[in-house]
Amino acid sequence: MTTQKEVQLKEARYVVTFMAAVGTINLYLLRNSLNIAIISMVGVKNSSLDVGNQSETESLQTTVHVCPRYQTNSTTDVHFTQYQQGEFDWTLAKQGLLLSCYFYGYTFSNIPGAWVAKLFGIRATLGVVSFVSSILTILIPLTARLNFGFLVAVRLLIGLFQGVTLPTIMQAIGIWSPPCEHTRHIAISFIGVTSGNMVAFTLAGLIVASFGWECVFYA
Repeated sequence: MTTQKEVQLKEARYVVTFMAAVGTINLYLLRNSLNIAIISMVGVKNSSLDVGNQSETESLQTTVHVCPRYQTNSTTDVHFTQYQQGEFDWTLAKQGLLLSCYFYGYTFSNIPGAWVAKLFGIRATLGVVSFVSSILTILIPLTARLNFGFLVAVRLLIGLFQGVTLPTIMQAIGIWSPPCEHTRHIAISFIGVTSGNMVAFTLAGLIVASFGWECVFYA
């Protein structure tokens, strides 16, 4: 017969698993927000191409490299294409650095992640990591307008903090889940990997089109 203590322990396990799922959703939301927003952030100019690579990309010189906006002429009701100008004129090298620097910090903090969770506790670690990462994400529009180096530093810090997330979740499963239920709790915990991507890539474009690229980082 199941005792009240056993029931409470089982409920606690699923609370931890749900918390882990929310953590992974948050991880991929914050990671991929810039991937969509950068399309509207960057200007459409040939100067966005690296000078050293222009000889290798001659076919790109006369091509506009953003998705067009399709609008309707209210008079003729004919669709025409209007290309959107961005606020920043970053080279392809800068754009690549901006998208990749997240993973530099992320890779580095993956190694001590479980040790940090063991030292400070699972709830405190995951809570602080999610909170600080969210605050840093809100600061992206401000830092982008101030200085490109500041923006790179912010993205690097976001990756550094979020690299702790998955090791912390595995630590939680190892402590709270009995061996016979490991696969179930891992499956629930990592549902955020796919759902976070789905939400980010589905809603980010709609937010940019409706409210502007800054709102992606605020939302």
